[in-house]
Amino acid sequence: MSGTYTLQLLHASDLEAALLATSRAPNFAALVDRFNAQYANTLTVISGDGWIPGPFYAAEGDMTVATSLRATLSATGVVGGATANPLSTRATIAFMDAIGTNVASFGNHEFDGGTGPINDALGVANFPYLTSNYDFTADPNLKSRVTTDGQEALAIKGKIASSAVVTINGERIGVVADTTQVLNQLTSLGAVTGKTPYVDDMDPLAKIVQPQVDALLAKGINKIVLSSHLQEYQLEQQLIPKLSGVDVVISAGSHELFADSTDVVSPGDRVASDYPTLLKDKDGNTVLQVNEKNEYAYVGRLVVQFDAQGKIIPASVDRTVSGSYATTDAVVQAAYAGSGTVPFAAGSRSALVQNLFGAVGKVINVKDGNLQG
Repeated sequence: MSGTYTLQLLHASDLEAALLATSRAPNFAALVDRFNAQYANTLTVISGDGWIPGPFYAAEGDMTVATSLRATLSATGVVGGATANPLSTRATIAFMDAIGTNVASFGNHEFDGGTGPINDALGVANFPYLTSNYDFTADPNLKSRVTTDGQEALAIKGKIASSAVVTINGERIGVVADTTQVLNQLTSLGAVTGKTPYVDDMDPLAKIVQPQVDALLAKGINKIVLSSHLQEYQLEQQLIPKLSGVDVVISAGSHELFADSTDVVSPGDRVASDYPTLLKDKDGNTVLQVNEKNEYAYVGRLVVQFDAQGKIIPASVDRTVSGSYATTDAVVQAAYAGSGTVPFAAGSRSALVQNLFGAVGKVINVKDGNLQG
C-alpha cells in the first residue's frame, strides 16, 4: 500500500435484546445506513453477547415472526432464508446480516441456551463467529462449524475460527477475537473448553492471541482489530501492553460507554472513558480502544487513517465524526440532516430491521398482556 488508508469501523457489543431493542435496533440500522454512505472502506464488527434469554429471545422464536424474518434473510442473500424457521433462527442474526456484519465474536450469553442454539443461529449467519481462546472441536453441536484460522470472512460465513480476514476495496483487514477466561463461571459451555486457566490472567491469554496476530502479519496484513469480550475494559488495558501488532481493540462485556466531548449521551448514561482511549502496545505503538453500552444503545464509529506501514495515525481521528452515536430519533435525524436521504427508505437495511423488530415487538406486547393467575 502506498500513502494512507482510511477505515471506518462500525461496532457494538452486548446487543442482548430486551424490551428496548424493538425501538433502538431500527435506529441503529438507520445510522449504519447513513455511515456506510459516507465512507467507502467500512468494517462492521459485533463483539459478543449477541442475544440473551428473556422476553425478546422468546418472542423472536414465535412463528408470527416468520414472514419478516424470511424477508430479511432473503434480502441479505442468506441461503435458505426464504424458508427459515423462527424456532431455530435468531432474529438477532438476521439483524446482524441486515447491517452488513463482517465478523462477530463470542461473548458469554451466546452459550446460555446451550451449544445447540448457537449451531442453529450460525446456519443463517453471513459472517463467521470468532474466538481464539476456546476449543470447540469436542462439542457435538459445534465441532463441524470449526474451520481454519485466518481465512477470508466471506468464505467461512457460519463457521467458527480464531481469526478472519476482511478484504475491503482491495485492502485486507485482520480480525482476531478473544472471550472472557471465566466463561465456565458465567454460562453453560457444553463440551467447549478453555485454552487458558479459567481465571482472568492476561499472560496466558496473550500467548494465545499473539500467534494469531503474528500469522496475519506474516501474510502481509498490517491492519489488525482485536474483538475482545473480557467483561471489564480494564482487562483489555492490561492485555494490550503484552501484544504487538494490534491497532484497534474493541472491548465488550462491561456495558461501559466510551464517548468524546462532541457525542450526544443519553440521559442517565455515564461516560467511563474517552472515545477512543489511546493505549500503547508492547512495542510502544498506539492502539485505539473503543467500547459501547448494551442493548443497541449506541453505534460505535471509529474513522481512522493508517500510514503506508499500516500504523495508526492518532491525529487522523476527528472527534466530530468518530464517537458513540446514541440510537435515538434525534440523533438519527441529525445524522440524515442535509443528506437528501431519509431513514427507513424502502429497500434499506433500516427498513428491513424496522419490519423485523416490529414483528417481534408485537409478539412481546401480546404475551405481556396475557395475565396468568
